[in-house]
Amino acid sequence: GFDLIKNIRKLPGHQLTPLVLISAYDQDPKKIAKAYTEHGLFDFISKPILPDLLITKIRSYVDVYHMRQKNDFYDSLIDLNTDGYIDWKLDQKESNLVISKNLKLNLGYEESDLENSLDSLVSCIEENSRPIFLEAINEFLQNLSNKAKTLELQFRNKNRGSVWMISKLKLLRNELGEPLRIVGFMTNITKEKSATHDLQKSNDDLDEFAYLIAHDLREPLRGIKSYVDMLMMDNSDSLGIEVKEKLIKIQNLALHSNDLLEKLLFFSRVDKRQLSFATVNLNQQLDNVVVSLENLINEKSAVIDIKKLPPCYCDSVRVPEVFRNLIENALRYNDSIQPVVEIGVCKKSDVRAECLEGIDLCKDDVVYYVKDNGIGIPLKHFKNIFKMFKSIHGRNSKYGLSTGFGLSFAKKIVENHHGQIWVDSDLGHGSCFYFTMPNTQIPINTSNLS
Repeated sequence: GFDLIKNIRKLPGHQLTPLVLISAYDQDPKKIAKAYTEHGLFDFISKPILPDLLITKIRSYVDVYHMRQKNDFYDSLIDLNTDGYIDWKLDQKESNLVISKNLKLNLGYEESDLENSLDSLVSCIEENSRPIFLEAINEFLQNLSNKAKTLELQFRNKNRGSVWMISKLKLLRNELGEPLRIVGFMTNITKEKSATHDLQKSNDDLDEFAYLIAHDLREPLRGIKSYVDMLMMDNSDSLGIEVKEKLIKIQNLALHSNDLLEKLLFFSRVDKRQLSFATVNLNQQLDNVVVSLENLINEKSAVIDIKKLPPCYCDSVRVPEVFRNLIENALRYNDSIQPVVEIGVCKKSDVRAECLEGIDLCKDDVVYYVKDNGIGIPLKHFKNIFKMFKSIHGRNSKYGLSTGFGLSFAKKIVENHHGQIWVDSDLGHGSCFYFTMPNTQIPINTSNLS
């Protein structure tokens, strides 16, 4: 009988077939135990044999076999659609964590090389990602959170380098609400991470190039302006009107080019300065912005109406710059006898739906607005105005030639805060700029988690 079990197990497709050994006499318990452990014997039945009991047992084993086949099918289906999974069955007596074959292969392990345990899994996670993973697991185990979690984790590959995974973790409960298991589905994003890194390096190189060009070009521009100034001073009596006009144009072009380079320099530094987040009193910051624009406000006889704003978790230097640029634009492009600029917060429902195309607002986002009674913006320019060097007014416009940097700065700063910025306007009846700031609290410090 034992030899028969061995031979059946060797047949293709019978590694998991339920095998029941029926014997007319009792066998050595050690041999039976060996058959269970080494050859996957399901049951050993000896005399007296009760037919009903035998049929019931066989039906149970067939059900278990079909269930195992179904589980294997689902495991294969999950592996086809993901880069692996973990399944941690939580039990008071025993914890059993399964690391799928596909996940092990993604980490450079053969199935038998990596033990199915939490310790093995954690040992594969790079130290910088471990606190994030352990904190999520802790929240599940201590019933602090029941929401699914999406984590970006860096794993250590057995053979070379690192493997980046998006891990979607979910806690499943039984009918009594008790934790039953934690499942996690993995998606390998190493290639995307590498591409992002290359893109970031390329952007850094471009920023550095822009910085160097802007820095080095300012000197010859200063030289051109200085020589023109000297020519006009030393030869003011002998120069004709036409020559003077051309020299003045050269001076103005040099000044405009220098202004462009100054702004390009500033723009290239926006991402280099690390944001310093804190809870900021925006009303207080806006008072300072208004003071800095006092000359322009007085010149325009403008009214700046600042509503009560909630505290904002942001960079206290950069975000006021957003308001400053928007207020300056609102005053500059305004022909009203008394320009009025209103600043406040609003709900998503207060924003025209037509303006929200391509804008994905979260329910916790705070929507700020800067509204004016200026000249307005044509609908076709709603997107272009946020691009660098884009201006809807020509060189000879009474508003002067715009470099397009102001709104570009604002957009870059808002996006660096994971926010969005857009405009709603009616030509001839003013504009309203909206931008969002995530309603984020001070992040949890995970550096001390073990």
